[in-house]
Amino acid sequence: MEFLNKEATIIFCELLNRLQTGSIKIYNNPYAPLSMKLVGVGIQTRWDVTNVYSLRHDYEHNEIMIQLPEICFLVTDNWKRFADDLDKMKIAPFMYQQVNLGIYHNSIKFKNSKLSSYLPKRQKQQTELATTWLQNIREQGFLIS
Repeated sequence: MEFLNKEATIIFCELLNRLQTGSIKIYNNPYAPLSMKLVGVGIQTRWDVTNVYSLRHDYEHNEIMIQLPEICFLVTDNWKRFADDLDKMKIAPFMYQQVNLGIYHNSIKFKNSKLSSYLPKRQKQQTELATTWLQNIREQGFLIS
C-alpha cells in the first residue's frame, strides 16, 4: 500500500485540522470550492483502524453536484498534532473520480468494514495523483485562512 509522502501529508493534515463538524467547504475564487468530508469510520486495515475522508472540488450544474476531481483517502490518525509526530499519520488514496469526464477508479475492495484486497499499481497511481493535487491545492491558496 502506498501512502502520501511527508509534504502531501502535511497539506492533508492542514485541511484535516479545519474539519470541525465532519465536513468543510473552502471558497477561493476563481477556483471551484474545495470540500472535505468524513465519509466512513472504523475500517480495519493491516496497519490500523482507519477513517475514510473525501476531498473534492465541486460545482453545481443543473441542480447536480459535479466533482472534479474527488479522491477518497483511508486515514490512520495517530497524530497528536505535533510536527515531529507526522510519521504516525498514514494516508492512502484509494478512489478517484471526475464525474464530468465519466472517470471512476477504485483501487480497494472492502468486505464487512475491512480492507479485503487492493490493486497495487492503480493505488500507487492514485497516490501520485493525490500528491500532485495536494501540492496544487496549497499553491492555489486554499490553505491560507
